[in-house]
Amino acid sequence: MAHASGSWEGANTTLADIQRLCRTHRIPEGVATRPLGDEIAPVVDPGERIVFVAHFDRGFGLLASTFFRAFLEFFGLQPHHLPANARLFYIKAQTTDGELRACGAASLYPRRDVSFPKIPTVDSVKKWQTTFFSLKNENPAKDLLNLPEFSPAPPAKTNWGYCPKPADPAAEVNMLLEFLGTCITRDRLTGVDLLCTFISRRVLPLQRRAHKICYMSGWLDPTRTSKVQLSLESVARRVNHISQAKLPDNWQWGMEPFSRNDPPALNFPQMDEEDGDLAAKEWEADLPGPEDERDRTTGEDENPDAAAQAGEEQAPPAAAAAPPLRVRKRTTRQLEAAVKKQRRLQQKQISEAAGSAIKFSKGAGTASASGVILPPPAPPRTRRESTPQPPARERARTPPVFPLPSVGAGTTSSVPPPASSGSGSQDEPARRTSQPTIGDLLQRSRP
Repeated sequence: MAHASGSWEGANTTLADIQRLCRTHRIPEGVATRPLGDEIAPVVDPGERIVFVAHFDRGFGLLASTFFRAFLEFFGLQPHHLPANARLFYIKAQTTDGELRACGAASLYPRRDVSFPKIPTVDSVKKWQTTFFSLKNENPAKDLLNLPEFSPAPPAKTNWGYCPKPADPAAEVNMLLEFLGTCITRDRLTGVDLLCTFISRRVLPLQRRAHKICYMSGWLDPTRTSKVQLSLESVARRVNHISQAKLPDNWQWGMEPFSRNDPPALNFPQMDEEDGDLAAKEWEADLPGPEDERDRTTGEDENPDAAAQAGEEQAPPAAAAAPPLRVRKRTTRQLEAAVKKQRRLQQKQISEAAGSAIKFSKGAGTASASGVILPPPAPPRTRRESTPQPPARERARTPPVFPLPSVGAGTTSSVPPPASSGSGSQDEPARRTSQPTIGDLLQRSRP
């Protein structure tokens, strides 16, 4: 049965999906999880929350950050109201037949009047609303979720028109936006840099951390979900898996992220209130393991497509013994097709040996060649020898001599004397001796 766009369509989340989230520190210990049954819309028990695997793969984690919880409370939203390709910072309602959708009712977009790096997110994540499952705190006295109580009702559009940008240029928000614009124009900060930062540093932006990403110490930082350091190629594959960045394997930073050894140069009042004096700050200790160097290159992967995207982190499986070859009998039609294919290959080899071919393509020169026609081999051309000619004097026309017909008694014929040198043209041919004279004709006509 077809479902309306943005409606609940049941869950296809498996126990293996949930175990992967727990193994990669997206779900902490002390949280009970439960894949749902055959119901189309989730039916939860008291204290349970509904979350989505697609959100976990794109930066969400538990315990949810203070910012994310405050964001949901302020705008009256729940995790299922946010699609898996959500972007900040203004909310656009998504409806079906004029009603707010049950899933993905609030899409988040950057404001046009605010300088913010454009993140090349995908247009939609197919069937993301079918990746839900339920979870709850094992100990109700200790909250490890930091999520609002689940409600299947559509959002009430609370504060959806809110704009945090005040009119006062000296306001801290405007100072932050100005600094962000400077990072984009001067330091070449891009949206891909943001994706590469949280993937290469193995952190979840919406998960509560011991300190900010810009104050991380290194690969043993307690905010990391894994000690494994990713190569440039592995980071590119993971970024391309959740976005349309099309990042090459040899990518480079537009603006490198800050760290504890290289903190941000500017301090704002809100930063001082949140972080205090960095020089006197007591940082949470790193988490070294018993085999640090091995943990640096091996460990659990964080992506669902680990085998395809980061093979360097997974030990190759032992090669299985090759099964014995089976000889399959071929039919007459198959044998004829094999013979034709072999003939085509032989003709192609002959064509390549004969020289370059003339290629004909279907389009206006942009499509690939659809056929190859070889011109017939032309015979070697030889130069025709000129016919020998006699000298010019010998080439003068000599009149042929014909015998005169026999005539009766008394009939005489005379040969005309040669023309004098002074009459006529020198090139005029001599009169033929076989031609009868006027006297001969007159004699023949007498009785």
